Amino acid sequence: MKPVAVVNDQTGEFMYGLQGYNDTFNAKYEAVRIDEKRQYGEVGEYSLVAVYHGGFTHFVSTEKYSLIFTEVAE
Repeated sequence: MKPVAVVNDQTGEFMYGLQGYNDTFNAKYEAVRIDEKRQYGEVGEYSLVAVYHGGFTHFVSTEKYSLIFTEVAE
């Protein structure tokens, strides 16, 4: 599965949409890449996510943001 969008859980706003998917989600910013970097928490219930946008990297946590995934054919 591949993350294609990042949603702010508090506002419900689509913050980032991956290039090629941004029109679908009408996100605030277009991301070049969205990667789950590592899991953390008492039992690994959260993920640290790197969002690459405009030459910068924004790290967000799944404590406050949700990811939308698409299935990738193998």
